[in-house]
Amino acid sequence: MGAGVDPVQHVGGFAGVHRPFAIDAKDAEKAQAAYVLAVPVIDRMADKGIIHKNKAARHKSRLNGHVKALNLAVAA
Repeated sequence: MGAGVDPVQHVGGFAGVHRPFAIDAKDAEKAQAAYVLAVPVIDRMADKGIIHKNKAARHKSRLNGHVKALNLAVAA
């Protein structure tokens, strides 16, 4: 890790990014907004080496799947 990087701080912040509350609340618009905010955070964590790039891609893919499912449920 680079100087001044606290892995606990970054990984601790990841828990809230992993599954935004908007997905649990079934609010498609808020979930989409949370996804747009979460993607750069996940990418930065991968760039800094805090998580592996494949893990970052997996998390983004799963979040996107949840958001798409919410959008389909709202449209139906």
